[in-house]
Amino acid sequence: MPEPSGVSQRQQQAQWRREQLLDVAMSVFGTRGLELASTREVAAAAGVTPGLLYHYFPSKEALALAVIAERSLLPELRSLLAATAGQPAAAVIPRFMSECAVLVAERAPLFGLFISGATSNPRIRQELHNVIAEGQGLIAGYLTAAVARGELRDHDSAAVAHLMIAPVVLGQIVGVPGHADAIGALLVDHLAQHGTVGDRPEP
Repeated sequence: MPEPSGVSQRQQQAQWRREQLLDVAMSVFGTRGLELASTREVAAAAGVTPGLLYHYFPSKEALALAVIAERSLLPELRSLLAATAGQPAAAVIPRFMSECAVLVAERAPLFGLFISGATSNPRIRQELHNVIAEGQGLIAGYLTAAVARGELRDHDSAAVAHLMIAPVVLGQIVGVPGHADAIGALLVDHLAQHGTVGDRPEP
């Protein structure tokens, strides 16, 4: 039997409120830093009582962990890579890095939370590590498939995935554009050469 419409509406309202709290917390924690920011500040910015916030998230740590888990770029990374099916790596990699830079800029407060939380809280540091590892794994998987298709030469896909992420994130943290597409083009130029990464000429 279908749920009464009232129940469904309450569930939708609760989900909307939870999403709002995550967005506000990302902004407050990212701007103030996790140590200085309080759940009372988050509640005030969201226009709710601290008690209502605790109904959804029992502690500041739980709220911060939820922000990292649910506001990371992993869904967008999956979508970007899924949209590249059948396209050559030489075109995909620079465009992918450029689009990632845009996504990172749109979610700038998240990286303030990353920095402040990772330096002060072991659980947040571990969650951040998990998110980064999964993101690098997605990119490495794409690179490995490109090698199998013969588009790129054999290489350490995990290391190159790290090289693709690092300048994008660093550029956002320091407030200097990272020229992500140009870096991507340089990586493609290197990986498209013959041979194997790490090869050295015989003396």
